[in-house]
Amino acid sequence: METACTILSKAIFSSGLYVTSFTAPALERTPLRVVCHISCDKKQFWSREPVAEADIALVCDPAANTADVAKTVKDSGILICNASEKPKLTTKRNIQLHYVESADGCGPLLGACAKFFNRITLRNVKTAAAELSREKDMSAAIEAGYKNAR
Repeated sequence: METACTILSKAIFSSGLYVTSFTAPALERTPLRVVCHISCDKKQFWSREPVAEADIALVCDPAANTADVAKTVKDSGILICNASEKPKLTTKRNIQLHYVESADGCGPLLGACAKFFNRITLRNVKTAAAELSREKDMSAAIEAGYKNAR
C-alpha cells in the first residue's frame, strides 16, 4: 500500500498539485498498512501532520471497515475500496464511494482513482507506476481498474 500511495502522490504532483499523504492500518487490523490517505491542493502544505481530512482514501483490504475510513474523508472527497460490490455506507457526508475488485496488488485501485479523480490522468498514474513500482508492468492492472471501477 505504501508503494500505491507513493505512485498516486507522484501522479498528482506531476499534474501540478502539491500533495501530502500517509498510509495507515485499518482500525481493526494492526500490522498491515491497508489504507492510503491523500490530500492535494494548489497551495503548498507546510505541516507534516497526518492528513486530517483526505481528498482521496484508498482501502486495499476488503475486510477493512469502510465506515471508519469514511470519517477521515472530507466532503466531496473520494473513497475507493477493494470490493466486489459497493460497500454499505451510511454517512451524512457527501463522499463519492467507488469500488473495484483487486485480487492482487493495488494497481486496480490506482486505475479507479485516475477514473474518478479528475485532477489526474491515467497517463500520469501509469508513468509514476513505471518509475516507482517494483512490478515489471503494472499498467495492465491500472487499466483494468480504470475500466472496471464503479
